[in-house]
Amino acid sequence: MKRVKILLPVLLLAAGLALGSCYKEEPIDPDKVYVNLGGESWAESDLDKWLYENFTKPYNIEVRYKWSYLNGERQYLLTPVDEAVVEPAMLLFKRTLLDAYEEYFGPNGGSTFLKTVAPKTLILMGSVGAQQTKQKLAEAAGGIRISIWGLNRLLTTDAGYKESVIRSTIHFMHHEFAHTLHQKKMYPVEFQTLTPGLYITNWETSSNATANSLGFVSAYARASPNEDFVETYAYILNQGKAAFDALVASAPAEARTALLAKESTIVEYLKHSWDIDLYDIDGGTGLTTIVQTAIGDVIAEGIGI
Repeated sequence: MKRVKILLPVLLLAAGLALGSCYKEEPIDPDKVYVNLGGESWAESDLDKWLYENFTKPYNIEVRYKWSYLNGERQYLLTPVDEAVVEPAMLLFKRTLLDAYEEYFGPNGGSTFLKTVAPKTLILMGSVGAQQTKQKLAEAAGGIRISIWGLNRLLTTDAGYKESVIRSTIHFMHHEFAHTLHQKKMYPVEFQTLTPGLYITNWETSSNATANSLGFVSAYARASPNEDFVETYAYILNQGKAAFDALVASAPAEARTALLAKESTIVEYLKHSWDIDLYDIDGGTGLTTIVQTAIGDVIAEGIGI
């Protein structure tokens, strides 16, 4: 037994020396492209220059549209965005969101607000994020990144469907932007108590009509208080005050109370946290009116594809 104990370390040492003598260090080739390790290179296109001038330079927003598996949640099936869609999609973001906040705050205040609040990275994907039972159109992460998916649907030649896709894309842009707002400054916790016990993880099993009857603007709003908050905010901005009032009027009494309380909480939060008036007040134009006008212009003029 003693001989075995002595021989074993000697054998291990000999093996280590043998391996060490066989090791050969290979120099790194500076011209080699290492995929997804920062070694990719491509010529800057006119589109890249346009994105830099309109988003990176004024707002410090990096727009990623070139494919990388690092840009998406790996549990979803995703496909790249068609380059023909990138500029029209980003014009939607600019005209109905960035420009709307710029107009509300004024040229100096708007720029300061957006540099503070806007996501630092905007990721574009062509397909809707697909799982076995769910689909996802967008996500926001940590108040610094927004991903907008399903953008290749804008290539449709069906005019009615295209308008629907434009409106839903704008909705989700505002939805995810609202996440960045509350991720930086949380909304009042009282909001989470307005429809207690009605949030569900399998929200896709609920219809919009059922959700409306329970005090939610959409089925997705039932996913969590955070989703409820941003869905309600985005609904008001994208559908307008009259549409929200009509939704409230058609709901049962208890649901009306909940919807009005949510609206009131959002109005208060925006004013106290961000100095934003959601609606027109004292002769001033509210953010909802500005967004509604921008959406009307985009729908009337088209998006160029």
